[in-house]
Amino acid sequence: MDMDVALDARRVISAPYLSVQAIKARVKINDGKADVDPLRITLAGGVASGSMMLDARNDIPKGRRQPTRPSTREWCSSTGP
Repeated sequence: MDMDVALDARRVISAPYLSVQAIKARVKINDGKADVDPLRITLAGGVASGSMMLDARNDIPKGRRQPTRPSTREWCSSTGP
């Protein structure tokens, strides 16, 4: 099954521990491979963005994530103790 879906959830109601306020993404699925690009999540007063891929065409699925904002170091320092 193939598909191309765009999601623009400007208001997300989530559990309090998730702090997700909005999600914007485009998901393309082609022959068992899913690409999410772009991916933008507004959470905890900031924005995380990037892309993700899941390839389930083989017996052992492969995945990839590519954060673009904030970097892992920025995220850890802003959410740490």
